[in-house]
Amino acid sequence: MQFKFSCPHCGSRLEADASYSGSLAECPGCDSSVLVPEPRIGPGSTIGGHRLERLIGRGGMGEVYLATQLAMQRQVAVKVLPPSLTRDETFVGRFLIEVRTAAKLEHPNIVTAFDAGEDAGIYYLAMGFVDGETLKETLTRDGPLPQNTVLDIGLKLAKALGYAWENFGILHRDIKPANVMRDRFGEIKLMDMGVAKIVGEDTGLTLTGVALGTPNYMSPEQVRGLQGVDCRADIYSLGCTLFHLLTGHQPYPGANPLQVMDQHVHAPIPSLRAENPAVSRECEQLVHRMMAKDPAARPRDWRETAAQIEAARGHLPSAGMPRPAPSPGWTWKRWTVVGAAGFLVLLLLASAAGRKRARERAAAAAGEAGAAGAAAVPAQEVPRLMNVLEDVAEMVLDRKLSEAQESWQRTRGDFVPLLPEGRIGEIDRTIAAIADFPGHTMRSFEGEVGREITVRLK
Repeated sequence: MQFKFSCPHCGSRLEADASYSGSLAECPGCDSSVLVPEPRIGPGSTIGGHRLERLIGRGGMGEVYLATQLAMQRQVAVKVLPPSLTRDETFVGRFLIEVRTAAKLEHPNIVTAFDAGEDAGIYYLAMGFVDGETLKETLTRDGPLPQNTVLDIGLKLAKALGYAWENFGILHRDIKPANVMRDRFGEIKLMDMGVAKIVGEDTGLTLTGVALGTPNYMSPEQVRGLQGVDCRADIYSLGCTLFHLLTGHQPYPGANPLQVMDQHVHAPIPSLRAENPAVSRECEQLVHRMMAKDPAARPRDWRETAAQIEAARGHLPSAGMPRPAPSPGWTWKRWTVVGAAGFLVLLLLASAAGRKRARERAAAAAGEAGAAGAAAVPAQEVPRLMNVLEDVAEMVLDRKLSEAQESWQRTRGDFVPLLPEGRIGEIDRTIAAIADFPGHTMRSFEGEVGREITVRLK
């Protein structure tokens, strides 16, 4: 391990290997003899092949630095267990559990571990650096998040936690906004598996009566220090996290951690909609199920949790506005008919502007046919053609699409002699397209199934 320190005589910045601690070295700046101090972790130190650049966070399990992995020349995050804790075998044991746990996980929504070990008595974990901010920082800046954003975050976390639970039996045990990051591309990353426990692994670190986790998001069974805790404890914590993201504050206030923990066990679940009326009833019911005091009343596992989140995503009111009641009679079918009626605009214009020309063509045709001794089409039939087309238009506007098509089919043969060759076919195709317009619309929607579409409203 390499670390930096200052010469007490001239202030020059010196660098030494941890193996020289306690020995004398010569300062190149003033030629004085300098006692090499104990290793100090900080920017400029190199630990396990990682040069620490700057401190980016602190937690119960140590400090986190932005660092450069020298062998790969890439940015990583390095968590370092403070030297003051290395004398405590319990803390060291928990840290090594974090290393083994994080190394097993490969998921797009879980921060990836690259390297871990011990260097000159300093324990470290190198993991992917997330260029972004925690959801706690987002809440501090912006306040409560929109419901659809929160449910999207919840779904990704549920799938990530389900992956860890189903494949490795791993619980997170400390889900909270401060442990969830959103990178600069908007992707969600779950951090800090530091208090995760592999269920069934006899670590001796989570004894009955000893609670691990953060009080503001801790399940009742964690508060009580019960054994046999399973994924439903993490489901409870995720429910508390969703509550926080939707309201801007934790579910249970308290002057101290004991008061908060007592409320998790005994206090009723607060109303989400009372705090944020823009939250749908389905979303509130989802969060309440996840935060049920009795684990048996919560979703059974992460698959069920993800399914319920997806169901709640289908009930999204407009942000900050009550959902208006649908107008009677204006169903999707009527809206598609309004679009379909546009097809008739050309027909109606043709019937109005071309009425005179049609009479003249009919009269001319009648005269020519008469001269040839053939049966002529009476000129008085021309207004009837226009009336038929107008009736078809009225049926379309009244949403009687099938009736409109049938009406035209019953009378079309009467007008073949009145129209130029091909015009009947044009009318046939137009009216058939109008009759199929709802089906055409639905088929176009079916082609978009599975695609996520963002709509910006003004």
